[in-house]
Amino acid sequence: MLQETLKSNSICNSELHNEHLCYIKSQGFHLTNEQEYNTLVEDVRYMCNHCSRTARSADNLCVPVLL
Repeated sequence: MLQETLKSNSICNSELHNEHLCYIKSQGFHLTNEQEYNTLVEDVRYMCNHCSRTARSADNLCVPVLL
């Protein structure tokens, strides 16, 4: 978990970083809000060029790349 938290804050300077998958996952959001988290990661269209997470919306990634 510590490694996850460090990775979540290493390069992103966005004011909306708290909406990025790396941040919300480091906070346990995927465990406490499983259904809502799943909607963010279903039907993926983007991948983060930093952590390789995938998401439906580019807004939920630090360095989004269209798949």
